Amino acid sequence: AVQRGHPPDGPEAAAILADLRIRDKVDSTRAAAPLRIPDEALIINTDGIGFADTVDMVVAVIHDAEAEDAAGAAGPAEPPAAARAEPEAAADKAKPVNEPTPAKEAPNPQEAPAPGARAAPAGPLPDDASPFIRLTDLTGRTIVRALTRVRVEGLEHARGLTGPVIVASNHISNADGVLVASWITPAIGRRIYLLGKQEALEWPLLGLGLRLNAVLGIRRGAADLEAFRAAKHVLDEGHVLGIFPEGTRSPTAALQEAKDGLAILALRTGATILPVGVANTDRFWPRGGAPRFGGWVGLRVGRPFRLDEVTRGLARRQAQAAATAEIMGRIAGLLPPRHRGAYAGRVVEDIPDGWLESESPPPPAGER
Repeated sequence: AVQRGHPPDGPEAAAILADLRIRDKVDSTRAAAPLRIPDEALIINTDGIGFADTVDMVVAVIHDAEAEDAAGAAGPAEPPAAARAEPEAAADKAKPVNEPTPAKEAPNPQEAPAPGARAAPAGPLPDDASPFIRLTDLTGRTIVRALTRVRVEGLEHARGLTGPVIVASNHISNADGVLVASWITPAIGRRIYLLGKQEALEWPLLGLGLRLNAVLGIRRGAADLEAFRAAKHVLDEGHVLGIFPEGTRSPTAALQEAKDGLAILALRTGATILPVGVANTDRFWPRGGAPRFGGWVGLRVGRPFRLDEVTRGLARRQAQAAATAEIMGRIAGLLPPRHRGAYAGRVVEDIPDGWLESESPPPPAGER
């Protein structure tokens, strides 16, 4: 509720809590694969806590459990440090119960998801672009070219990348995902995994198409930890993950302040980052409207990089902030000035180009 701008003691917060309790009850009592808390699970209350603090709490619980194992402790364990420091739930004033049950092994957060959460993708994931994905990308390129002029630059930077890769782009229109997937997938020669709404994947025809196009479902309202697990699973297996660091489409078509989630993923997985800038798609496919015929759109791919040099010697929080600034600054450098927004003064690599300064359709150039 707080993240959505509602007071924690207001009616909106109460409605959200009621919806969550109904969802959890349905998920835990369903006949097929009910989601229930294992008897040996350590319960951590994360109400009103941000993503970074949630991760800190989980890590602290694991460390406490490992230390207990190493000491050969027997009987009920003392509450872990993270649990002892938990604040009172914002929307539910009852004191949270965080006492863990006796455990012989350190818990694995990926093996004991909270009620209502979907586990990270299980089993090995394919890395190649399937025939269906290649056909979808060809269709996407054909449709976009039939509707508007397209200029794409820097695809050579995507070729030959191996290991875990994060394709990070600004987000100003529904056309962005089509543009990024349709042009970058053939260049990189690998499948690009995306995170999408779980309810969309359950639609009869569109849902099937999304699943076949490597979209992983995340339930609306689920904890950030669920999306983090799914994304980290993709990168841990050495695949390509597409992310919009701003989290949602910009209402102004200019870069918004990004959260540190992408930086945390990159730092923990050692992934290579491929920065991408999309331009003018907000005019081609405006928010709340339909695609328009004519005009132009652009996609520019920057040089891949890693965060080692940027974050060396910094504390964790400082490293995350520096990494986020580096990623967004590089994306800003690939964009026309009107799209740079919050990062206009923090451009890391500004590439002079007539396309960046001109609002008129660009001349034919680059990869088309």
